[in-house]
Amino acid sequence: MYLGSRRRRRSSPVRIIIYLILIALFTFLIIKRPEIPMLPGQGPTPTPERPAEEWLADADQHYLDGKITDAIAAYQKAAERDAKNPDPLIRAARLLTLQHKLDDALKTAQQATNLAPENALALATLCRVYDWRGQYDQALDACLKAVRFGPNLPEAHAYLAEVYADKGFPSQAEDEANQALDLDQSNVDAWRNYGYVLESQGDYNGALTSYRRAIDLHPQLSFLYLDAARNSRALENYDEAVTLLEKAVELDPTHAEPYDQLGWTYFYLQDYDRAVPEFLAAIEAEPDYGSAHAHLGVTYYVLRNYEGAIESLQKAVEFGWETEEVLYEIGLSYAYLDQCPQAREWLLRALIVNPNSQPAQEGLRICPEK
Repeated sequence: MYLGSRRRRRSSPVRIIIYLILIALFTFLIIKRPEIPMLPGQGPTPTPERPAEEWLADADQHYLDGKITDAIAAYQKAAERDAKNPDPLIRAARLLTLQHKLDDALKTAQQATNLAPENALALATLCRVYDWRGQYDQALDACLKAVRFGPNLPEAHAYLAEVYADKGFPSQAEDEANQALDLDQSNVDAWRNYGYVLESQGDYNGALTSYRRAIDLHPQLSFLYLDAARNSRALENYDEAVTLLEKAVELDPTHAEPYDQLGWTYFYLQDYDRAVPEFLAAIEAEPDYGSAHAHLGVTYYVLRNYEGAIESLQKAVEFGWETEEVLYEIGLSYAYLDQCPQAREWLLRALIVNPNSQPAQEGLRICPEK
């Protein structure tokens, strides 16, 4: 058999041209092909929206797990799916209040009461929002309505107790707090607010016991640890306060208050090197958290870092902390830096808040009017 190379036949130029014309025509037809409209029922199947009940169940589980931000988002989804149901709005408003997002909480609670003007829990939730905003008269009105429409609702009596405590009516506050506990010994808010009433009366041991009962009922709620720690600090049990606040930080690492309160506890211990990082962590978590700026500024002032004190304390004023102490410490910081014109401005502002402010008057003696 012959194995040499086979001679190739040459392609005809005409044939090549024909092939190119056919390829071009085929490409043109593909590009210009008309789209065929889809018939009803054809195409991708739309993903069904999750019903409100599923979002509500998820939200409740997030709440039990202490995932408050996730719970709020899920309650809001449930409210969107079932716009006539006040329950998701009520629960979202309660948790927004616990996170001190009081403007959002008020709006949400008002939506709930607009949907259900005689819903006792909606009215009680609105009452608590008003109370935490310092609007005590509106809070009292909402809570009294809640008790009228829901005389056996423990939250209505618990929140009313808090309002009475804030308005300076200790006897009525204690009566309502006891009634809330009589209605439900397993109610977290009943125990928490009974603790608050005792705290307002200076009974820090009793308050701490009550807050601990609330923690036993719901150990994933960080704000309960803040309440307990505040009373431990009042009792000068700083080690216990630190332990409680470290737990609050662990449970709620994205919010400023646990860090701020932990830093303030270290401040009480005069452990300023540990206090400053906690205040900075609080500010990183929530840059507009005025309390952390104020506490950081006070710490810098004590450390005689007057430039740092001025910067932090002025930030605190910017975010609403225009207190006598903040104002005179800004003034004194300027005075110690020999910047008397600026010092006088802030010291005079402190005297507007308290005309008898001794530190402000001392500052003006350092920087007398020329």
